[in-house]
Amino acid sequence: MKKIYRLSLLTICFLLSMTALTSCEFDTSPEPDYPKYVTYTISVGHTSYSGPDAFLSDIMTWVKDNQVIYDTPANYTTGAPSEFTQQDAEAVQKYNAFVPKVKAYFEEMRGKLNNKVYGDSPKVNGTFYVFVTRGQGQGRDLKSETITFVYP
Repeated sequence: MKKIYRLSLLTICFLLSMTALTSCEFDTSPEPDYPKYVTYTISVGHTSYSGPDAFLSDIMTWVKDNQVIYDTPANYTTGAPSEFTQQDAEAVQKYNAFVPKVKAYFEEMRGKLNNKVYGDSPKVNGTFYVFVTRGQGQGRDLKSETITFVYP
């Protein structure tokens, strides 16, 4: 009797699960429109450098900690630069506020070189660039500036 009870219970569970699987209705409605986003990067890079490795490493650590990367909503279809006018203007404003921070940091690093933090007579010659780029669309490079750092 226990065997028949278990077998009938197992059969009922199986039939219920098959009914649940075959009677599912899948939502085939189109996905709702979500706002599109555009990514901006405001950072510093270098094209040439000679000098103490620790000096460059400290600069790149500061860059990693202080660069600005953010997403902002944007409605675009073709990716033409004109579709990002407002977002680009905001990014350039943030870039304009970032450049003085970079220059102040380089002056701080010049002070460290004067205080012999990187050795007795370090020589540094580097070309750095501060930039703002848009991650999507055409004409992604918005603005940049080259900073030459020479010591002594």
